[in-house]
Amino acid sequence: MFNNCTKTDLQPSFIAMQSIEVATESTEGTANHDVTTCWLYVNDQSLGVYELPTTIPLLNTGTHTISINPGIIENGISSTRIAYPFFEQVRFEELNLVANETLHLTPVTRYADNTFFALQSDFEISNPFINSGTTSVAELELINDPQIALEGSRCLGVRISTVEPTFSIASAESYALPGIGTPVFLEMNYRCTQNFDVLLKAVYNSGNAILQPLITVNPKSSWNKIYINLTDAVSERVAQGVTQFQIVFKGSLTAETSQANYYWDNIKIVHQ
Repeated sequence: MFNNCTKTDLQPSFIAMQSIEVATESTEGTANHDVTTCWLYVNDQSLGVYELPTTIPLLNTGTHTISINPGIIENGISSTRIAYPFFEQVRFEELNLVANETLHLTPVTRYADNTFFALQSDFEISNPFINSGTTSVAELELINDPQIALEGSRCLGVRISTVEPTFSIASAESYALPGIGTPVFLEMNYRCTQNFDVLLKAVYNSGNAILQPLITVNPKSSWNKIYINLTDAVSERVAQGVTQFQIVFKGSLTAETSQANYYWDNIKIVHQ
């Protein structure tokens, strides 16, 4: 004798998100961001990672808590996505999920309370960068042109040519940054017609300094946001007795071109 089997026809509910927005305080600088991904939790249980915009089917109905961790592309590498440690988790309490219906969410995140801004500049009032090169090096400019700047009126710029084929600029100040694996990131908007290198200058207690290459940033014809992970590089140097750090940008003209332009805006160094 065979028992009858009852088939349960589960009807999913859906959550849809076009984007995740970022809200900032006046001391935190721009709200411009590139949140591309979300980590989704229902009642604190992980349901996976999703690229935005997205519509997510859920085998849940009724009242539930939906939590979202905003994620970014790390170091400009699209295959490397992480939940950004400086953005707060967004929680929606007691949402009513209905079978076969789509609930549209517009999450808004903020910088977490334990986020510190070692550097935060939109170049509207001052320029915290200086030239750091020597021979045949193009000088940085504070560009005062709202048609060029991403936001406001000003941004940082460098133009290299066959006459001045290289550039090297650095943060004018050195910053004390935490080690022991504490998250440290460089955020910035940029656009450029050629590659440039991002380096970390570590200054030891003895006064000696070392330049550590981090990443090479590819050209972008329009403004782009990048999040560069400094955590491992900083932690390694702190363990060796480094007390201060500077950010350095360097670039040089290729043989195929006669000039190249570089622009930066909204530069931040954030840590916990």
